[in-house]
This record gives sequence, structure tokens and C-alpha cells, in this order.
Amino acid sequence: MRARSPSGNRGYVIPANAGVLSDISGLAVDSWSKELLVNIIDTLFGRPLATEEEKAERIGPAKGIPIFGLDALSSAAYGPEAALTLLIPLGVAGAAYVWPITIGIVVLLGIVYFSYRQTISAYPQGGGSYTVASENLGEGAGLLAAAALMIDYVLTAAVGISAGVGALVSALPELHSHTLQLCSRFS
Repeated sequence: MRARSPSGNRGYVIPANAGVLSDISGLAVDSWSKELLVNIIDTLFGRPLATEEEKAERIGPAKGIPIFGLDALSSAAYGPEAALTLLIPLGVAGAAYVWPITIGIVVLLGIVYFSYRQTISAYPQGGGSYTVASENLGEGAGLLAAAALMIDYVLTAAVGISAGVGALVSALPELHSHTLQLCSRFS
């Protein structure tokens, strides 16, 4: 069953000055068009969850860490590897850059660590990038943070698949000519 507000808009908050929803290029949008737009949104993103349904969708730390920890683990593993791989063409001269790169990575991880600690202190009930950015910098910054996270998660999956296929191809060189097909199948 769809969650409906008193105005009957299935849980979507559609204020009177909703911009696109109430006015598209100066043309008035009737209730049928709003219903069509809501149906398109439902089809693309799924229907809004009622409060009772939302509670059932929450996951605890035992499931959350493996699911969401991939992002941090992949960044910590693939990033430094990629940076150091760029030094290979320099040969022995590239060794001089290993420590500055390592120090830069450790400093960056320290900044992220303290930033997360501040966020956890300020939002003990939970607050992701969207919430923190929206409340402190405005809705536009929150949407930008959300879009960046969506892109990050897609790229994390792509990098993970590429690394896995790379490891498989290095173990079984006869699969080298099928690298692209393997990446496509695992995605």
C-alpha cells in the first residue's frame, strides 16, 4: 500500500511552490500530469516506503560493515596501488617518490578519520553526507554530496570487478583475450 499524505500525493512532499511539479516552462501542470510524474518517479526509483516499512529495511552493523565497508576498503587498497603503479616507468628514480606519496595518503586518511569522528559526534542518531551537507550548507550541497556518493558507489563496483578480473586473468593468461567479456558478465 502506498503511503499517502493528507493531500493524496503518495508520500511525496509537493509544496505549492514546487517549481517543476507545479509549473513547467510557464505551463500549468494539472493533477493528471502530476500523477504521471509520480508514476514515472515510482517506476524509476520505487515507491516511497511507509514509516513501518522503512524500519524493516534497516540493517545492523553485522550486515552494514561488509556491505558499505567495500567503499573504504577499495579506496584504501586500489588508490595507493594505482598511485604507486604510476611510478613503475620511473624505475629506481621512482623510489624517491614512494615516501611522499605514502605520507600524503596517511595524512588524507587521518583527515577522513577525524572528519568521521566529528560527524558521528554531531549526528549520533546517524547522518550521511546528504544530511550533513544539507543541514550545514544547503539543499544544493546535499544533492551534490548524494550524487557524488552514487557515482562513487558505481565506480567502486567497477573498480572491484576490474581488479577481480585482472587477478583472474593474471592467474589464467589464456583468458586475457576475454577480459572485456568477463568484466561485463560480472557486472
